[in-house]
Amino acid sequence: MHTTKVVPLRAVAAKPRAAAPPSHPKAPPGHLHPAAKRAWIDIVASRPGLSQVDGAMIERAAVLVAHFRDCGMNKSLVALMNSILTELHLSPLARARVRDRAVVLQR
Repeated sequence: MHTTKVVPLRAVAAKPRAAAPPSHPKAPPGHLHPAAKRAWIDIVASRPGLSQVDGAMIERAAVLVAHFRDCGMNKSLVALMNSILTELHLSPLARARVRDRAVVLQR
């Protein structure tokens, strides 16, 4: 006799538990390695107005910056890191764009 095992959907579709938010809004997430935590702190310190909405973007940037500091990267990862830093307005190009817009608005 052939029987089929029935698995309840609730067990299969259970949601994973979300990581606890950091205790301080500017504190790096606990799951990052130490080099990425240092990069996170540097990124947040260089741009004090970053909101929690940008948390995932800051996390990606911190991991890429830490990797770049530790062992360098290939051109495609450097381009990705630069584009993320530009979106966070942390690159020289992004700061120049903001400065140019401010000058135009003041006129």
